[in-house]
Amino acid sequence: MIAPPREPHARCRLNARSVGAGDDVLVVVNGGPGQSHDYCESTDGLATSEFQVVTYDQRGTGQTAHPANGDYSMDAYVSDLEALRKELGVDQMHLLGHSFGGVFAIAYTAAHPDRVASLQLYASSPVTAWDLDSTEFEARIAGFEDNGTFEEGYNEIDGSNDCAPYFQTIWPVYLYDTDFPMTPSLKATTCDLETFFGTSDSNMFGWDYTQEVRSFSAPTAVYYGESDPFISESQAIPQYFTGTDVQEVEIPECGHYWEECAEDFLTRAATFLVDAL
Repeated sequence: MIAPPREPHARCRLNARSVGAGDDVLVVVNGGPGQSHDYCESTDGLATSEFQVVTYDQRGTGQTAHPANGDYSMDAYVSDLEALRKELGVDQMHLLGHSFGGVFAIAYTAAHPDRVASLQLYASSPVTAWDLDSTEFEARIAGFEDNGTFEEGYNEIDGSNDCAPYFQTIWPVYLYDTDFPMTPSLKATTCDLETFFGTSDSNMFGWDYTQEVRSFSAPTAVYYGESDPFISESQAIPQYFTGTDVQEVEIPECGHYWEECAEDFLTRAATFLVDAL
């Protein structure tokens, strides 16, 4: 399925895939920025006779081209999601955002609250950039450097646009169990440095959706692993969704990616979706 983003934000087409044939649609928004959707294919198990699960490559990632105008603003990402919704032919969609993809899901919810049937966020970046906190992440990086796990030069990309090797090297930083192996879908996930920096540059003044999300009233859940290095960012989210009863769940023995606790998380997500109908 190809969904053309609307102007004026981009001249690119989204590579998207769907599983299931239900009338209700769950769109999974992967993290990054710059990563492809591949690792989110683990959510295919949420597809039922009632739910179609859609994953997609964001602008400048995977099989979706870079926008010709270099626009990676939050508004552009929101425009992409709205174009995808229209291509799917649904009035509303359920959203599941992970990591930085959670910000895109939040931004879409802020702009189109009536189009969001439910919102789930796992290890999500925060509602406002003021709540960003990389302290623990940086401390873990430093610890692995000090003990020799990350060898000298591990973070040198040498002019390449491919940041997947760097992501795969620092994989243990995200985990509860630092020996937990990367899954095949995570190994297949690509990382685009141009998109990473383009998103940073296009949003250099950050974001703040605190006012917009206060009136959002649809079912909402915030999940995070007990060992997520960005846990404080997720924990800051529920306070802003004052118009709905947010389900806040800390998942034991898990980190930033749900692969460590896939059965636990996906069971919770499936139950949430059934209840949200």
